[in-house]
Amino acid sequence: MIVVAVVFAVLFGFALVSPVSELIALPGVYDAYGIGDSTPWVLLIVNVALPVVLYVAALLLGRGRPLFARALILTVALAAAFALHFELVALVGAIQPALT
Repeated sequence: MIVVAVVFAVLFGFALVSPVSELIALPGVYDAYGIGDSTPWVLLIVNVALPVVLYVAALLLGRGRPLFARALILTVALAAAFALHFELVALVGAIQPALT
């Protein structure tokens, strides 16, 4: 049972790579274009926190359930983490000021 949690922890770690890199790199890009004051900090932080929150929630929901049900809950949470990440990336792109 612990193997499933560890495997999904690694997969959720992969889901964190892109949000963390965006949190580090995007403010510099915005500064380079002169729109550093428009950095969407709230969306960037939510984007980083979301996979962690979904992983913990899936672990708590999966407690006491059979192995297949636990793996299914973690799979749905992982899919939601990736889908919400792409949605937040699209939202950041939509609300950014025009680059000159």
